[in-house]
Amino acid sequence: MNMLELTAISKQYPGGVQAVDQVSLTLKEGELGVLVGPSGCGKTTTLRMIAGLETPDEGTIRIRGQAVEGQRPQDRDVAMMFQSSALFPWLSVAENLAFGLAKKNLDRHGRQSQIEAIARQLQLEDLLERKARTLSGGQRQRVALGRALLKEAAVLLMDEPLSSLDRQLRLQLQDEILRLCRQRGQTALLVTHDQSEALNLADRLVVMNQGRIEQNDIPQRIVAQPATLFAAQFIGERPINLWTVRSAAPQSIFQPSRIVWPYGADTVVIGVRPQQLRARRMDSASGSEEAAALMGEAVIEQFHWTGAQRFGSGRLGGSLVEFSLPEGMNSQIGDRVVLSAEASALHFFDPETGRRLSCAAIPVSE
Repeated sequence: MNMLELTAISKQYPGGVQAVDQVSLTLKEGELGVLVGPSGCGKTTTLRMIAGLETPDEGTIRIRGQAVEGQRPQDRDVAMMFQSSALFPWLSVAENLAFGLAKKNLDRHGRQSQIEAIARQLQLEDLLERKARTLSGGQRQRVALGRALLKEAAVLLMDEPLSSLDRQLRLQLQDEILRLCRQRGQTALLVTHDQSEALNLADRLVVMNQGRIEQNDIPQRIVAQPATLFAAQFIGERPINLWTVRSAAPQSIFQPSRIVWPYGADTVVIGVRPQQLRARRMDSASGSEEAAALMGEAVIEQFHWTGAQRFGSGRLGGSLVEFSLPEGMNSQIGDRVVLSAEASALHFFDPETGRRLSCAAIPVSE
């Protein structure tokens, strides 16, 4: 069953600012969707229109198949979790959680039972009598999550709920959001500007830019087959490497005989992710470079770390690029290395529209 359907919704603010432009999106029961994009791209406005806090200029919003035009926020079958927990500071944790049960016809025992159950799931059992104002940031967001889940709404809306927390707390709460939404079959839509958070949480990832959807797909496919140049640049652990190339006269680093050029394209933007642009020392064996579609030499100018993986940066084909350094490779700033990438690692984009030009499908596990 579709729990949330947005059909071509738009919102323009005074002064002609087009905040949201023809956005369509569907979430199935139990699906966790994430709206991701830079500040001002329209993701929070989209969430607020679903909640009834903003009115779309055009388009339709359906929750559980029912159009909600004209419904007040309190009458919509949604729960909302904000960036600033929005707790009542003078009330206890238990009293704040109880607001999630306000519309349920429960006796005192039933209400207490549900509060204690969600408190156990969120490790809040020892805090139920504490006043909300005495809690840490992470504890307050746990209470806000529990209150929203207790409502058992058709759709849980979360507006950057973790952005004010430190990295370790964000990771812990990401896991708790995933676990509880899965356990309860909760359909949810979360807004974030953090693409790592988006990739970790999303069943369905929606990349937004300037009020429009750039790509709406499973996270794996957005990484493997970005539909637009913007999606390729915004999503990924490290920035994608880009070259503007004429197919008739490509830079010397490209091997034309090993590249299938997009049909009819004279000039393209070619992108290669740093993970797929591999380095080796000049004095080491050549490995699998016979099949390389891109190959050249670079001098290491800087090192970058992403977790346990090390990257280097240097100039290749007139552009500053990042590349992966194999584990155990003993290298220093100033070392010259050979860089290579296979044809399957190359992404092609139209330099004018930014749309993907590659026709070959890359297998992606659902």
